[in-house]
Amino acid sequence: MIKLPILILILSWLPCGLAVHAENFETGQFVWGDLFTTDPNAAAKFYSDLFGWTVEPDNDSKSERLWLLNDSHPVAGIVGYSKKSKKESQLNARWIGYAVIDSPQAALNLSQNNGGRTVMTSKKVAGLGDIALVADPEDTLVGLISPASDFGGLHRDSLGSWSWVQLFSKNPDSVISFYQQVLSYAINADDRTQRTGDYLLSSASMVRAGLVPLELKQNARGGWLGFIRVAELNLMVEKAETLGGRTLVAPFSAGGGIRMAAVADPLGGLIGLIQYAPIEERPQL
Repeated sequence: MIKLPILILILSWLPCGLAVHAENFETGQFVWGDLFTTDPNAAAKFYSDLFGWTVEPDNDSKSERLWLLNDSHPVAGIVGYSKKSKKESQLNARWIGYAVIDSPQAALNLSQNNGGRTVMTSKKVAGLGDIALVADPEDTLVGLISPASDFGGLHRDSLGSWSWVQLFSKNPDSVISFYQQVLSYAINADDRTQRTGDYLLSSASMVRAGLVPLELKQNARGGWLGFIRVAELNLMVEKAETLGGRTLVAPFSAGGGIRMAAVADPLGGLIGLIQYAPIEERPQL
């Protein structure tokens, strides 16, 4: 089992507000995830069985793509890797989170001007919106989305939806300007920790994500880790293992009535799990 003690830095300020729909999404919110994998159908069965997500095909997509719905609301997509460019054995499953932006083209320009690179130019996806994909100065991938008016995604407070994201960086100071410009984040040092390089990323007066140094061990690679809200963390971790997944970070208390864990699906996709105590049981700040 891999130990990631820096996850414990995510403490009681984690927001847990009302569910937010497309017309109220704000810049910097992570509202969507795409899983790139070699076997979309196997991955879909794992996540459907784990979270109770409904699986639907994307009839408009030329790729091998599936939609995942949480209580009829779109929460994620599963995309099959193209076998033309790389051998299947060379590819690892990976989640990519999408943060809300106003203008895809403007965000792409800002990315290029701040040390990033364009991985996928803006394209329109019916029922989802305009999406694009960039790499930050450390070559970490992050998705950009301008949600469609009919995008009915849920956010934060809904079980089975994205509730938190954490960026692990080899050199956090090297990516601050990029995310300030591209996602309009206000980035402040997390003065509750004793380490340098720990930051909180905020927009519209709400903390959206954390940024922490990556522990440089065993050729570790930085990246974003998204967390799905669950009701019973221990049971979900056990269920993931029963379904063929692996526990990478065992359940632990992050303080403030928050418990977290991380698992890998059978194809290697890493996803976080987060459980909040009822409001009346959370410590007063």
